Amino acid sequence: SGSLAPEPSITLRFSDDKFGMNGGYDAELFRDYIAVDDEGKSAASNAPPVAADTADIDATNGELPPVVTSPIVEEEDALLCRQGFKFSLRGPISSNIVRRSSASALLERTSTRKGVHESIGSATLSAGPFVQDLPLGAQTTFATSVTSGARVGGKRLLPYSSASITTRQIFPLFTEGIATTSEQAKLALQHTLMGATHHLPRHEANAAGLSARVRGYSGSANGPIDSSIVGSAEIRIPITIPIRKEKLVQDGSIVFFGDWMFATRQTPGKYGFSSDEIFGNSSIGIGLRKSVQGIPLKYDISLTKDGRVGAFASLGGDWDIIY
Repeated sequence: SGSLAPEPSITLRFSDDKFGMNGGYDAELFRDYIAVDDEGKSAASNAPPVAADTADIDATNGELPPVVTSPIVEEEDALLCRQGFKFSLRGPISSNIVRRSSASALLERTSTRKGVHESIGSATLSAGPFVQDLPLGAQTTFATSVTSGARVGGKRLLPYSSASITTRQIFPLFTEGIATTSEQAKLALQHTLMGATHHLPRHEANAAGLSARVRGYSGSANGPIDSSIVGSAEIRIPITIPIRKEKLVQDGSIVFFGDWMFATRQTPGKYGFSSDEIFGNSSIGIGLRKSVQGIPLKYDISLTKDGRVGAFASLGGDWDIIY
């Protein structure tokens, strides 16, 4: 998918709700083009910029898409494509124990520009989000994911593991007696901790760098990473647009935000990555949210710690806590 890529990315998926359990299953065949051009930019980087917000990836508590086109910092032999098969089970753990869970097995083969191939097998278990009500109308949620696998290439077996934990909280800022609109002003917090072992596959390291991005920076700013801690704080204030129109939905809001992250950037070695560099990014800004004909729109203006001012428009709503 994506007309800007020299080669198309293709995914064939079959889903069923019956597999001897409540959740059902998904079977997926894929071929993803993940190469970068000579200037170190991915094929997708030529598209118009979008807001660097975790809600773009997970606006509905979903998973990170498997197609990763962020640059891979490796000058000698960059990745070209990946192809394979993924089988996923929804709700493999009894809902009496864990309300939401998923498990998947993945077999894939990657290729580089110089024709070097590598086979990768992995299994992932995810649990959550677990939702809990807090005093004064606040809510919190917790989700975790663990992956274990191995890479086979160059007559070497390279095992690896990775894990992530994400917490989210929403706190109403006023009581119903103080609020001036039907919608509450809210403080929304999100924190994600991610870590991986030494032989994390390169495209997985790229996916980790993309998911740890901070608003105001490009999606490729982080490069491949193997561990990170990312935080975001937002004050969401509903607004009323002074237009008298019966069909106008008053769902606009202004968002004041602050993002930060610290991560270890991977340095390519002969087998995987050889060393780490600790770095961090942060930004503050203001954004506008409004749906137009049912399509949620976002416009953010940010100031990074480097003093750069940027404006970003994108589609999608801010994350929320849902049962």
